[in-house]
Amino acid sequence: MYMYVGQCVNVAGSYFCLCMSTWSGSDCTQRLILTCDDSPCLHNGTCQQDPITRLDYCNCTGTGYKGTVCELDVDECTVGGVNSHRCGGNSTCVNVVGGYVCNCLPPYTGMTLD
Repeated sequence: MYMYVGQCVNVAGSYFCLCMSTWSGSDCTQRLILTCDDSPCLHNGTCQQDPITRLDYCNCTGTGYKGTVCELDVDECTVGGVNSHRCGGNSTCVNVVGGYVCNCLPPYTGMTLD
């Protein structure tokens, strides 16, 4: 019998399935490879296909996120090493979801970008 994308075979009192290479699970219902058909990318990531491997992937560039489906917040305060953010010397960098903010140290106020 065929279920989803694999061939299942009856055995005494049970069955087992041989899944195609991109599927797994006892009934071949779990995808192993990300596909753009499922719109998997989070936080405005874009699903694209690699022109060489023909595999789909999420491009998280510019979203403030990383990970297979753009699920992990990037800590912009630590990306690229110490002081890679644009907060000035009289402020501290605070990571927020999808970006960062600069908090002024007393007695300073205002924007601290350079």
